Amino acid sequence: MPMSLKASCSINLGFPYHQHKTPAQSLSCLSSFLNEQKENGTEIDAELGNDHGARLLEDKMAKLLGTEAALWFPTGVLAQGIAARIHGQQMNNDQLLLHPSSHLLLHEEHGYGHAHGCSAKVIGKWREPLTSDDISGDPGCAFVELPQRHSGGKLPNWSELQKIKNRCKTLGIPLHMDGARLWSCRPFYDNRSYADIVAGFDSVYVSFYKDIGAMGGAVLAGSQEFIDEAQKWRTRLGGFSVGSWPLIYDALHLIDKRIKQMPAFIEKAKGIAGAIKHISDLRVDPVIPHTNLFHILLETSFDKATYARNRIATEQGIWLSDRFWNYESPNRCAMEFVVGEKALAMTNQTFVNAMQQFANLLRS
Repeated sequence: MPMSLKASCSINLGFPYHQHKTPAQSLSCLSSFLNEQKENGTEIDAELGNDHGARLLEDKMAKLLGTEAALWFPTGVLAQGIAARIHGQQMNNDQLLLHPSSHLLLHEEHGYGHAHGCSAKVIGKWREPLTSDDISGDPGCAFVELPQRHSGGKLPNWSELQKIKNRCKTLGIPLHMDGARLWSCRPFYDNRSYADIVAGFDSVYVSFYKDIGAMGGAVLAGSQEFIDEAQKWRTRLGGFSVGSWPLIYDALHLIDKRIKQMPAFIEKAKGIAGAIKHISDLRVDPVIPHTNLFHILLETSFDKATYARNRIATEQGIWLSDRFWNYESPNRCAMEFVVGEKALAMTNQTFVNAMQQFANLLRS
């Protein structure tokens, strides 16, 4: 099979965002981690199984997020659908308040409705974080994504986040956090703890494969009563296979390392965003990234942006981005850029040079 254009590039800034390992290398690293744990006296099941590793990860996440309990899931789609179902049933109201850029609306084939019997009311503006003023009525649950991926990784400021929590509490609306990328939020919130950020939410989902770079998996966290109910639905929907243990232990292997690296990723994002802001026809959003994710807004079609990206890859050996989102307009794209280990290792000038040529191609 011929090598793909992306794989042929010497600098690959697409997913996965950390230094790439082959499947064999990933499993070898996981094996080394498990052996190290055993040597350090950490009890690891002698036989293949999920229960022990899951308890370790769930306890770690509950403590980190400041919740009573947590539950491992193979995917965020399953975790969030179950969260929506539980809150809706407890409220006897199937309506969800969702931002127009919500993952549930864009990337899940509307599973919240087909699989869980929920409906959606869309609130807020695409390029702006949700505000407390956007929340009204008596829905079954309000979803808030921190940070909002399709808004360029934006976050509400701390004061507004507290207003959102208070608004939902006053109205009696369960508040759920889509915290897939929660790991990148602390610096924006003056390094408050994850528990402080999560406090006031009735449930929260976090991902292990996006910013953390693990093989997969997620956690849903909340009260013990909520998690007990979620566990029933995970069983009913087949969400815990006997072969889940590599994903669970890989998350345990990487979570502390990636959290420690995150401030450097965010500073790098700010640095490269600032370095390209002088290039005409490119608009960074937000101008100063809130997290390690930002968008470069392009007044061009998806096809032309893809063509320019592929030219840069062919001529310079740099793969700039996997994503050119054109949800907002067919003649406007949002180029997604995420900083992980690979972008951290790249010089800012390398990126500037490539983006300057990219902009020239868009104008040609």
